[in-house]
Amino acid sequence: MKIAMFMLFFVCNMFTILIMRFAYESNYRYNNGMLIGVHIPGDHVNDDDVTRLMTRFKKSMKYFQNINAVLSIAICFLNFVNIIIFVIMYTIWIFVFILGIMYIQLSAHRKMYLLKKQNGWFVESQKQKVFIDTRACANADTTPISFRYHIIIIAAELLALIPFYSWKDRAYFSMIIVFAICTVIVSVFGFVFHIYMNRRQNQAYSLNSDINNIVNLTMKKYIASAMLIMSLLNFVAWITFVLMCIIQDTVGNLSFWMYIILQLLSGCTLTVILILARNRKNEMLKADTQPVFVDDDDYWKTGFYYNPNDPHLFVPDRLCSTNYSLNYARTGAKVFTGTITAILLGTLIWTIVVLAPFLHVTIDIKTTESTVNVSSCGYTSSINIDDIIELKLMDKLPDDHFFKSNGGATESYLVGRFKGNTYGKCSLYIFKDVSPVLMIKTADQTVFLNSKKDGEIVNLYNAIKNE
Repeated sequence: MKIAMFMLFFVCNMFTILIMRFAYESNYRYNNGMLIGVHIPGDHVNDDDVTRLMTRFKKSMKYFQNINAVLSIAICFLNFVNIIIFVIMYTIWIFVFILGIMYIQLSAHRKMYLLKKQNGWFVESQKQKVFIDTRACANADTTPISFRYHIIIIAAELLALIPFYSWKDRAYFSMIIVFAICTVIVSVFGFVFHIYMNRRQNQAYSLNSDINNIVNLTMKKYIASAMLIMSLLNFVAWITFVLMCIIQDTVGNLSFWMYIILQLLSGCTLTVILILARNRKNEMLKADTQPVFVDDDDYWKTGFYYNPNDPHLFVPDRLCSTNYSLNYARTGAKVFTGTITAILLGTLIWTIVVLAPFLHVTIDIKTTESTVNVSSCGYTSSINIDDIIELKLMDKLPDDHFFKSNGGATESYLVGRFKGNTYGKCSLYIFKDVSPVLMIKTADQTVFLNSKKDGEIVNLYNAIKNE
């Protein structure tokens, strides 16, 4: 299991590093009259100040990415030391990596804008203008691929849940529902973004309307294809998971890993198509002899888009052509960003708070004349001795396919709330490969526990039995 986890996160980390490296690579080149998202006159691109700033930016970005490539691999080895330390460190690393990339990018962009301002490299006649091609806008509703195909895919994903209706009392039914929800969320995202791309206003890249129509139609075709293929592969991953569960009559490790691998394939395919779209767009624009030059850098001077005159909430990102940015002059952008930031920070804090107790797992058993109290990693069970209806001493934990609903489960321990096919909802305080195991059952709860202290469980069993 640890080897499989290592390979999964190793591939994901390398995938993340390579995407980040490639996504921002275009900023190193003079594209569409810009460097790092700032319009610079062509005859000043090779000025000493510009060259010096670009050299520092490239060096900082590549140094940061190389360091994080090494860190991403090193963190994967923590999986073999302690899974909890690994999860906490991985969560912190991914946050720091993304924020670091943003800081380097925005810092270089702002310095370039300041350099432009100091040298007066503005085209006053074009400053803050917005060029609109009315002929291209008239063709905005021309869509190469219908978004309605997504409806069929989403419906099929929901219908695939029908065979599991009879499994609702099984321990792992909730896991199946989680997989189904994740699958549908991905497809709904593809559906919504496909609609947005089909209906968004065409952009003006050239004074030639025919070129604008071709570029916009091509981009819509690529992105619509990317969303549709992503949804299809997402559907294939879900159907494969469903079929393997039915064949194995359980949620096995093979079902889980096949789903993850196919979802990774979906993500890789989406990335490749978006990269091809960007490259194709750049090829077409390079061949254009009548490009539109609009110096709207003032709207992007902080690295974030702020244009009170633009009604759009989402706009193509100036600093990453395969991405979209928000118009922070719109209230919706501030609300959206604030909400996402709060969720991410909350998730980070919650992850650390929840996992920290599992760094050193102990099972504490305390008894009084009338109760047995068991606690571990923030989970507690209080059992009234008079309410016990079944007491059983076992050599090991029953093989009941216990599924974790809230707690911790590793190769060393099972702690928290679980559900078994036979025993139903129960609480586990178990060190694996430690014997014996005591089962205490009342009308309201079932508790399984053991201890690394010699004789503690046997003594507890005898004490309760003699009451």
